[in-house]
Amino acid sequence: MVTSVCLNPCIDKTVAVGKFIYGGMNRITSSRLDYVGKAVNVARNIAALGHASMCAGIIALSGSEETFRSIESSGAKRDFAVLEGSVRVNMKVMDLSKSVITEINESWTVPSDTYNLIEEIVIRNARVSDWVVLTGSLPKGLGADTYARLMKSIRVAAPTCKIALDAEGEAFSLALAQKPNLVKPNGYELSLITDKPAEGTLARSPGSRDLCPRAGVSTPQDAVRQGRTLLNMGAERVIVSMGSKGAVFISENTSLFSPALPVKVLSATGAGDAMLSGWVYGIINGMSKADAFRLACAAASAKVATEGTEAITREGCMRLLPQITILQDFTEE
Repeated sequence: MVTSVCLNPCIDKTVAVGKFIYGGMNRITSSRLDYVGKAVNVARNIAALGHASMCAGIIALSGSEETFRSIESSGAKRDFAVLEGSVRVNMKVMDLSKSVITEINESWTVPSDTYNLIEEIVIRNARVSDWVVLTGSLPKGLGADTYARLMKSIRVAAPTCKIALDAEGEAFSLALAQKPNLVKPNGYELSLITDKPAEGTLARSPGSRDLCPRAGVSTPQDAVRQGRTLLNMGAERVIVSMGSKGAVFISENTSLFSPALPVKVLSATGAGDAMLSGWVYGIINGMSKADAFRLACAAASAKVATEGTEAITREGCMRLLPQITILQDFTEE
């Protein structure tokens, strides 16, 4: 089984306006709600690919049932502690005239003693899992060392269980010292860890695969150089997603590059989660590093060709898999 740990679920409310007017009246032309979170995405994707999947963690009461339906509709299982309050809402305002999304995210605060409850849930599932995926932001009330502490506990209670990490900032840095088996930053997140300043804006276009169009990682060669910093910090393997620039895989003796497929982009949301899901699924099912990376890139491409936050499908991934190119000897100079 694969367990994805969800500590800060959310409701994505996406509204579209014809032309956004700062400080003025804006009329919504369309609106949608998605009950998601990075761990929810991973759990749904793993289940869609055909592997036993569990989403485990904490969630606020109001909005929890809709989130549970989202998880279970994909065939994944769930194991959550339900706390008082409401699931936070992340507002995404899409300016159709400029194809730009402005994000306004809420925060969630949990009691400071919530960690012990989380650890109990995570360990219970890690003991029956091949992989645990730690992904997503942390709510207020939990320390930045939460992922690092969970990794220490997993190593003791379930020593054969592998750990994948997809986080950012201090939570990511602290957890790296616990030697995760895989980390998957995007170009912007990598630049934060390696102290390479990102240029430009974090605005995301709905027709673009780039979370940060001019991040500190601009080429696959640059991604490899910076990615090796994460190996030195403790990661066993690294995948760096770079949107329309493709992705790289890095381990001690290997560096692979896959250019992005020219698919029609319907939604870039969740592409990194799909990539992580494809890798974990491939490795569990006995694929080589190169073949697992190929599946990871096919899963990401299948996701951007899928509307909204819908999970990938196995059929969509397999259809794109033969089109994925993996370069093993690209120049790193």
